[in-house]
Amino acid sequence: MTLPQSINRALVVALAVLLAVLLAGAIATLVYCSGHQGVGSLKTPGIAEPLREDATQTPGNSADPGAIALPAGDSALLPTPFIDQLAADAPMGCEAAALLQALHTKGYATQYNLALFLLQMPLAEDDNPHHGFSFTPYEELGEDCYQGIFAAPLAAWGTQYGDVADISGASLDELKQELLSGNPVVVFVTQDFATPEWQDWWFGPAVNNAHVMTLAGFENSTGQVYLVDPHRGPRWVDQNVFLASYLATAGAVVVR
Repeated sequence: MTLPQSINRALVVALAVLLAVLLAGAIATLVYCSGHQGVGSLKTPGIAEPLREDATQTPGNSADPGAIALPAGDSALLPTPFIDQLAADAPMGCEAAALLQALHTKGYATQYNLALFLLQMPLAEDDNPHHGFSFTPYEELGEDCYQGIFAAPLAAWGTQYGDVADISGASLDELKQELLSGNPVVVFVTQDFATPEWQDWWFGPAVNNAHVMTLAGFENSTGQVYLVDPHRGPRWVDQNVFLASYLATAGAVVVR
């Protein structure tokens, strides 16, 4: 049976429209799959995302709250928040920021942000960093003024908020053991891990380019340690680079 010519034309038009719709769908799918990039793929492998001081922290399921379950003895990584010292207008306030990062890791002093915490920091009446913070954390005064607070008075201040101890002189293995126990450590290093610049001051020798961070993890397979720098944020660093800077004073304050 031969169909009328008008019906043949209608069938051809219908098939053409159907093919056009299917082809358009296929092209749209191809364009989406090749051009769209998920947020997860934008992260840098091996670098943890910074946790700001107002971030909600979810501890791991290990016996010690705050410790994330990883192969025993080989690595550790704590959920230490990044607290930006510059956001609190404290370019010289790294010690307080690093301590607060460690305290927050363990659930201490959570009622404080850095601005409020700095108001509680003990100041040295004689501007001796062995007795408290010398001068001010809110501005850089110049080469004639040493601004900072050393490990012993920093730890003494920290005991007002939690289980804090001065473990200055701790070896790398001892620092790692604290991390395996879920305990962050405030460590005295140098800015950008540069060579220590020593100077004899009236109160004794001190490192002029000192900086303080929170040690929050390590990975033996890569030979790296994880530090939360209150100035530049979290980073993984070769442990030998870290040690060369840390061993200048070996200042260390643990929060348990």
